[in-house]
Amino acid sequence: DSQESDEYLKKIEELYLQAQFVPPTFLSLAETLKIKEKDVRHICSELNKQGLLISISGQFYLHRDNFNNLLAFLRDSFSVRQYLKISEVRDFTKSTRKFIIPIMEYLDQKKFTARAGEDRVKGENL
Repeated sequence: DSQESDEYLKKIEELYLQAQFVPPTFLSLAETLKIKEKDVRHICSELNKQGLLISISGQFYLHRDNFNNLLAFLRDSFSVRQYLKISEVRDFTKSTRKFIIPIMEYLDQKKFTARAGEDRVKGENL
């Protein structure tokens, strides 16, 4: 029913918000909520349509608030220096390369950042 699905929407949104930059897998969410993995995928897709979750190159989702915090970190960083190392982003996000690399590629694709060798520079959309 719709009340139950609204509860799942809220729970999944909360779990992504709490997870910050180490997003849960669909399977772990399904096990946590005791629902089917395909239902989790559907709910995440719905949250993406609502703008609450951002799809990172179709690999995983980040909560919009966490993504906006990352953009604020990038703006602050680029206000005091021209280059940013991936390790600095990893330290800020407390995440792993498994997630940071696709996030950085997404940021490059959306022109928030641009590659400069191994480092990143401010993109035109930041």
